Amino acid sequence: MVEYGMLIDTSLCIGCRGCQVACKQWNQMPAEVTSNTGTYKNPPDMSYHTWTLVDFQEFTDAAGKVHWVFRKEQCRHCVDPGCLNACPVPDAIVKDGSGAVIVNQNLCGDCDTECYDGCPWSIPRFRGYDHAAADKGRPNWINESWKCWMCRDRISEGRPTACSQTCAPGATR
Repeated sequence: MVEYGMLIDTSLCIGCRGCQVACKQWNQMPAEVTSNTGTYKNPPDMSYHTWTLVDFQEFTDAAGKVHWVFRKEQCRHCVDPGCLNACPVPDAIVKDGSGAVIVNQNLCGDCDTECYDGCPWSIPRFRGYDHAAADKGRPNWINESWKCWMCRDRISEGRPTACSQTCAPGATR
């Protein structure tokens, strides 16, 4: 079987967020209620219902000209996945023959966010867990890790991922 990976060329990204919409639609994830936080990034962070997110960064160069830089955040499906290596539950996270790093929801749930801590990109998210909170010992979160699964159903049929299919400038491949 051919092994795939995700290539995200930030020099081509135009910040349209088509990849965000395609991911949500293909995976039947609901929209999230958000509020304006002074940035075009929306929602403000990834969650168990947002696996792909375009980050908007604004900067001013030495000449005073404003520039935008866009960066797509999602699981990179690493060759040697830190999330998989950190997970204490056998087979809760696997790397399949296609290259996709997959969370097995039937086995996930007997840990304390080790996959999040093991991921160099801090990608996996948990239902009801506030990753920004100072107190990580909250009793009301569900130990279920969620993240991009590289549209395994699509690539098994020889089709591109939903996010790369919709990316007009070709930033996601």
